[in-house]
Amino acid sequence: MILFLALLFLDPRDWFDISFRNPLRSLLRALLLLNPRIEFDPYGLWIVTLCGFWIVSETLRIGYGKRAINKWRGPDAFGLDVLAKSAKNLGRFISLIGAWFVVGVTVHHFESSAMACRWLLVFSLLWACASLALRSSTVALAVLVFMTAAHGLYHFQIPAERGALEYPVLTICLLGITWLFGGALEWIFRVRNAETRTPAPLPARIIIWYFYGLALLFGNGFLAVRGHLLFGETSLIFPFRMVLPTIIFILGAVTRLGWMQLAAFGFTLIGIVPDMIWKCADQMDYRYDLFFSGLCAALEMMVMERIFAWQTPEIPARLNRRITESLRWILIAAIAFVMLYTLTYSDALRGYWTTFGWSLLGFVMMTFGFVWRDRIYRRTALVIFAFTIGRATLLDISRLEEFYRLIAFLGLGVCLIAVSFLYSRFQNQIRQWW
Repeated sequence: MILFLALLFLDPRDWFDISFRNPLRSLLRALLLLNPRIEFDPYGLWIVTLCGFWIVSETLRIGYGKRAINKWRGPDAFGLDVLAKSAKNLGRFISLIGAWFVVGVTVHHFESSAMACRWLLVFSLLWACASLALRSSTVALAVLVFMTAAHGLYHFQIPAERGALEYPVLTICLLGITWLFGGALEWIFRVRNAETRTPAPLPARIIIWYFYGLALLFGNGFLAVRGHLLFGETSLIFPFRMVLPTIIFILGAVTRLGWMQLAAFGFTLIGIVPDMIWKCADQMDYRYDLFFSGLCAALEMMVMERIFAWQTPEIPARLNRRITESLRWILIAAIAFVMLYTLTYSDALRGYWTTFGWSLLGFVMMTFGFVWRDRIYRRTALVIFAFTIGRATLLDISRLEEFYRLIAFLGLGVCLIAVSFLYSRFQNQIRQWW
């Protein structure tokens, strides 16, 4: 093993020696890379040996600069100018190869997939600390490989139900570390942007969103399993699943990380709300406690909307005021839609109290619009009242019994009178409100 280390990594510059003066070293490298029958014992010595990949990658990143090339330039240093242009990419490629070797050795050595996943998390933390200490994107690429392998190993070897029940600590650690890496990368590039006024490069943005997506998808699967154990086949699992993106959104607001907030926002509206609507429409069992579930989901989305409203436009990174207001429009529309759907299909209301519930929802949204001086809530409330009037005149007159029809029209009339009073009372202030 020590002979391999000496022959492979003693002089990293010989990796790119065009004259191939060391055929023995090239042969040993090929045997190491291509031999599938190598026994990976002792494990620790293999890991130490494979660290030579990052010695080479850091040598390429640091040593093959213009000054170093001028020192090495001579009759036997052919093609160094070409090497200087591709040294960083070669270093990244070698870092990726080394990371995959570490993953393969780890998976081959441990019989338990959970233990291999734990060690990959440990390697991710160690290599992340090394990349921060060295300020090296080359070393950071290994973290991406380790985390991808850990998630793949967990997903394919440890089913979600088994992992949530038998390995809750491992599941929570994998979720937290994935989210932490995404937040750390965004924070690093936010500080860099503030200092140098240069935006994050496209690969860095993709990696940040990749970590956020992994964390949200993984956490959603974990909470879905735990939700089924706690609530059974009911709609209460959907607001329970929405707890994770709500917490991530709040943490993103506290740490002033706009992409983290956008990831939680998008996952809520694209991943959870449509799933809730589809499941409740397709399976009758999910309509049990639908009213309470829809109310909880709407409150969680309202928390996100209020955070958007209370933040200054500069806090959500790379979002201007127009985009922030558009996101608030989408959230408020989603809140109204979820509540209208809940009031329509809830087993507790059974269709008799739907129009009354719509009227009350419109009044509550209008009240929020006046209390918070927010025109989006007021306009949304007017749309809800328009739908309520249409439902009352087209459906309730012919379908509802006399008592419920009386309650529906009476509630709608009282709410409309109250709204007209609010508009007449604050007609001068409304023009000054944003």
